[in-house]
Amino acid sequence: MINSFEDGYRESPEKKQHGEILEDKSKIFHGIGFDLIRLQRILDNGILSEEAASEKGVDITRSYGGYNLSDSISVGESPAVHKTYTFGVFRNYIANGISFVIDGVSAHKARKGSERDSGYIDEAFVTHSIPKEKITGIMVPEEMLDLPLSKIPVGLAKMGYGYIDNRCKKIIQDLEQECDFTDDTSELENLIKRKAELEEFDLEYLEKDKQRKIIFDQMEEFMQTYIGKAYSKRLSKHNPTLRDVLAQQIPQGMSLYNSDGFPIRIEK
Repeated sequence: MINSFEDGYRESPEKKQHGEILEDKSKIFHGIGFDLIRLQRILDNGILSEEAASEKGVDITRSYGGYNLSDSISVGESPAVHKTYTFGVFRNYIANGISFVIDGVSAHKARKGSERDSGYIDEAFVTHSIPKEKITGIMVPEEMLDLPLSKIPVGLAKMGYGYIDNRCKKIIQDLEQECDFTDDTSELENLIKRKAELEEFDLEYLEKDKQRKIIFDQMEEFMQTYIGKAYSKRLSKHNPTLRDVLAQQIPQGMSLYNSDGFPIRIEK
């Protein structure tokens, strides 16, 4: 056994915490949660602001209220710039879902205290659009790959309160178009009705917030199940996983990384 310096012992190098793409300060990132339809549209058209999408005739709908303006795209700076590996835009919107690794694109910061200043030190903006040729990779939480789509979060709780109803309806509309899938939505319609009625009740704030969360959770569960059924039809596979969908959608040769920035593979 090697047990001393004289015997040739060398301390093993410290294991790297992050892959090279997260250490590269020139990289920027754009997260989309687990919006699989948006993933395909970005791979086809690049990342578009509302104005750019309108010019190209591409239908995009915001997932949540935020600090984007119609002419700009919100991105996260490389976490190496501010050491934001565990907080900020990177942790909240990039590392916890499907994200695009972008190279060779300039981003600008919002003026402190301005309309677009979200308070995140690692948020920046790209004007108009990001060409698909500038997307050099995709990051995804590796631990989510083998979860069925019926367990993958839609993220309704993170969306602005006024966006949730329309966002659910838009997802259903997109699934009809992309997956040729329709199913009974009466449960969702009842939840939307209950959500509206709740706002008319004279309840103490914390109790109303608790009731909102119950409805949000039920809407989330409905949408997860609905998305799972739609992709089951599209892929002709029972209970498809996130891996199954990504293997079909991600182009051959596109670099894939886990949320720590290390390369991974998804077999087709």
